Amino acid sequence: MEDTELACSITLARLSFEKRWRRLEEDVHSLDPMGGRGILATRKCKNTVLDHRESDPFIQIVAQRKMSSRREVRERVMQALYAYEQGGGSPEHIIKHIIRPGLEDDETSLRFSQRLFLRAIDGEEEANEIIRSHADNWEFSRIALIDRLLLRMAICEMLSFPDIPPKVSINESIEIAKRFSTENSGKFINGILDAVLLLLYEQGRLRKSGRGLVGMDSLEERSVAPDAPSIDQAPGS
Repeated sequence: MEDTELACSITLARLSFEKRWRRLEEDVHSLDPMGGRGILATRKCKNTVLDHRESDPFIQIVAQRKMSSRREVRERVMQALYAYEQGGGSPEHIIKHIIRPGLEDDETSLRFSQRLFLRAIDGEEEANEIIRSHADNWEFSRIALIDRLLLRMAICEMLSFPDIPPKVSINESIEIAKRFSTENSGKFINGILDAVLLLLYEQGRLRKSGRGLVGMDSLEERSVAPDAPSIDQAPGS
C-alpha cells in the first residue's frame, strides 16, 4: 500500500464487493439441492444452461449472474474511482488491488474495466464541465461523490465506447446509484444524463456503431424539442 488512506479505501471497496458475492453464493446454495453445483456453476458463469430446466430456480440464479456481470464490473470501476478520489495513489496501484482481483480469468471484463477506469480519470475535467452545464442551480461540490463518479463513467461510455448503447449506460448508472448512493440519486442521475445524451447527440459527438446504435433513432425526434429544464437540487445537498 502506498498510504494509509488508500489502504482504507481499498479495504472498504473490496469488503463491499465480497459481501455481495458471499450473499449470492448463499442464495444459490439454498436453492441447490445437489449441494455445491450451483456455486461452482455461478463462479464460472457458464455460457450454456440446460434448456429443459428453465423453470429451475438454480438456473434462473445462474442466468441472472451472467446478465448482471457487466454491472458488477461497473460497480468495481466505481469503487476503484472512489478509492482513487479519496486516497490518491497511482491508477496502476488501484487497478492491481481493486479491479484486477477476481477478474484475472475474465479477460473481456478485465479489459473493459481497466479501460473504463482509465478513461474516466483522463476525461474527468471534460465530464465535470458537461455535468456543470446541466446543473447550474446548485454547486458542483454539493453533488454526492458516488453520483459524480457514476455521471462521469456514463459520460465516458457515451463518448468513448461505440458499442455500448447510451440508454444502457444511463440505466446502469441509475441502478448502481440506487444501490450505493442516496434515496434520490437514481432520479437525479437520470435527469442529468438524459439531458447530457441529447446535448452530445445535437453536437454530433456520439460515435456509436453496431450494438451501440440501439435507441439512437429516438434522439433525432427529441433533438428538435425545447431544451430540458435544469435540475433544481442535488440529492444530499
